[in-house]
Parts: sequence; structure tokens; C-alpha cells
Amino acid sequence: MAAHAEIKAEEFFRAGEKALTKFSLFSSSSKYEDASDYFEKAANQYKIAKKWQESGEAFAKCADCQMRMKENSRAAQYYQQAAEAISKANPIDAVTYYRTAISMQCDAGRFSNAAKLQKQIAEIYEQAGQMQEALENYSQAADYFIGENQPSSAQPMLLKVAQFSAELERYPAAIEIYEKVAKTSMESNLLKYNAKSHLLNAGICAMSSKDIVLVKQKIDEFNDIDYTFPDSREGKFLTAMANAYESFDPDGFADAVYEFDTITKLDPWKVSLLLKVKQSIEVDTHDDLT
Repeated sequence: MAAHAEIKAEEFFRAGEKALTKFSLFSSSSKYEDASDYFEKAANQYKIAKKWQESGEAFAKCADCQMRMKENSRAAQYYQQAAEAISKANPIDAVTYYRTAISMQCDAGRFSNAAKLQKQIAEIYEQAGQMQEALENYSQAADYFIGENQPSSAQPMLLKVAQFSAELERYPAAIEIYEKVAKTSMESNLLKYNAKSHLLNAGICAMSSKDIVLVKQKIDEFNDIDYTFPDSREGKFLTAMANAYESFDPDGFADAVYEFDTITKLDPWKVSLLLKVKQSIEVDTHDDLT
């Protein structure tokens, strides 16, 4: 079936190319409409054959035809389809088509759609391990969602920005985002229980900056943001780590992490940051002994 679909796809694609060469004395729009139809059929047959690169290129041809006819809205949809197909074969190659679609969505004032496509680009870069590019695109997606008054859609994007900011050791930026999200969560009865985890993340970022004065300052601020934080597991965990850090006690730090982890499994992001903090305590302890 796949082989048959590929043959049909190639036939449709050639028909589309031939349609573009037609001469019309009165209007050229009909040839672009015919060509677009053929290219779309080709793209769908390539899909069946799982020829994702070829499918994407055929959808891009559809978009080009629509642009010739000044049908920008349809062109944007085809560029998106081109990106989605190509992303299955060569994700980074799909970014160009996503960006073209985003630009056209923005021109049309459809920023919510643009945000969703920007998120797709961010996910491509995240999967490729390109943190800086992922951060920038998640940030742009958040801006589009915020501009459309969709804070609930913006929040996951902002949390991604905070995550990558911390991994890139831009701790102040990460702390600011986690605190902002925590404050927003406290305003909602549905989300306020998530505030403690965001404050804990902010505290871990503060600790990663190796500034115990900042950590203590932040703990006081967190207690003001959420009055239940000091008596919560997250609050006690952060305080225990801070005390161990201040006392140059790597074993006490490890014990605090272990006790918390036995009840609430720490995610790899936290583990990675906390491991660096523990190693810095061990280095400081060794320096004191020598």
C-alpha cells in the first residue's frame, strides 16, 4: 500500500508542476488553484507512504500557490502542515516552515495560534538538547499567550523558561519566574496548592546560587507569599537544606534530600541542581579542613 501511495503521490506532484506551466490569457489564479489541489493530494499520499520530507515539501508547494492567490490564511495552514510533516523526519528542518506560519498568524492577529506553533518550535529544540533556543521559544510562546489574556496557557511555558534558565545557571531569572507563578497560583483556589512546589523550586535555585543570605531572605519572602509554607513538607525541606548548607554539613544535606525523596519523588531537574549544591558543600568543607 505504501509503495502504491508513493507512486500516486509522484503522479499528483508532477500534475501540480504541470498545472503551474499553464498559460491563461485572462487569469492566472485558476492554475495556482489547480496546482494547489494536486500538491495537496500528493502531500496526503506521501503521508500514507510515510514519506514525511516529501509530504512536507508538497504542502509547502500548496502554501506557495496560495500566496500567489493572496490567500494568506490558507497559506499559513499549509505551511503549518508542511512543518508538521517534516518534523517527523527532520525536526530542525521544520522550524523554518513553523516560523513562516507564525509570522503569517501574527500578521492576521491570531496570536493564540502563533503561540501554539511557537511552542512546537520550543519542543523541537528541547528534544534536540538546545536549551538556549528552547528557552527563547518558550518565552515567546508565553508572551503571545499573555497578550491574548490566556495566563493558564502561558504558565507551562513560563515554567519551562524557569527550568532552562536554572540549567543555564541564570538563577535570578528562574527565581523570579517561580515566585511570580507561585503568587499567581495563590490567587486561585484551584491552583494555590501548587504554590508550595513553585516556591521550593525558587528556593533550590537560590541555593544553587551558593548565597546563603539570599536563601534565608527568600525563605522569609516565601512565608509571606504562602503562610502555610513554613509548616509544609516543602518549607521544612528547604529550611533543613539551608541549615545544612550554612553548617557545611553535606551528610545533613543528603539526609534532608533522602527524607523528602522517600515520600515525594524528586524529579531529575531537582536532583541535578541539588547534587551540585551538595558537591559545593563538600568542596567548602574540604577547603576549611585544609
